[in-house]
Amino acid sequence: RELLSDTGFIEVSPERSSPYVFNAVFPEYLSENLLHYLSERDICVSTGSACSSKKASHVFKAIGMPEYSKSALRISFSFDNTEEEIRLFCETLKQGLADIIKVR
Repeated sequence: RELLSDTGFIEVSPERSSPYVFNAVFPEYLSENLLHYLSERDICVSTGSACSSKKASHVFKAIGMPEYSKSALRISFSFDNTEEEIRLFCETLKQGLADIIKVR
């Protein structure tokens, strides 16, 4: 979270959620574009919430954030991830935010 604090993300991870899953919204970007950018660099993330499919997430509607369902990334970690890998992820994501055209 601290490494991404300057990106303008909105955290949507509940307080009692898994410490290995980080849900964040990047309001000015389509999560699909970020997913592809990261994927091209061998970094795997998911879009939306765990309960979404091709239609808008009912989870984002339920938490009063339906407009953000297309800007959300679900980032999963494991106890095997190193600090170096997390830093690389954050640097790559920040570069993606700089390279990708904003939609809003």
